[in-house]
Formats: sequence, C-alpha cells, structure tokens
Amino acid sequence: MPTTEKVLKTAGKAGLSATIIASKAAKYGLNFTSDTAEIFLGGAKNMADQLAPGLNWEIAKPLYKQGKKIADAAIDQTIALQKKVKGMLD
Repeated sequence: MPTTEKVLKTAGKAGLSATIIASKAAKYGLNFTSDTAEIFLGGAKNMADQLAPGLNWEIAKPLYKQGKKIADAAIDQTIALQKKVKGMLD
C-alpha cells in the first residue's frame, strides 16, 4: 500500500511535469506570436515609410527584440526552477 507521502510526491511530480509542459508551450507560443507580429509590424513600417518617408521607426525593433529576449529568459528560468523542484521530490 503506497504511503501518503509517496502519493503526494507522485502527484507533485505529475503537477510539475504539467507545468513544465505548459511553460514550454507558452515559450514556443510566445516566439511564434512574436515572429508573426514582427511580420505584421514590418508591413506597417513599410506603409508608414511610404506615407511619411522622413520618419525613423527603427528604435522599436531593438526594443521589441530585447523584450522578446527578456521574456524567453524569464520562461527558461521558470522551467529550470520547475525542473529543480521536481528533482527535489525524487
């Protein structure tokens, strides 16, 4: 007969596995969404360049890419923490 502690550890590991999968899905979803948004923003920039050719819109691109890197790093740290906690349940 399994002990309560073993059942709780197994449930905890299963829950953490689910959150790790959800975090990875969020990361890949974020990357897909941001890549798609970048394509649309590129089209909007092209239209703006045609309508107002003297304006400089380039500052948004590095900020956008930096924000994406920060979000990716935060998700990676979250996944690493989830894996560490899961390992502690062994």
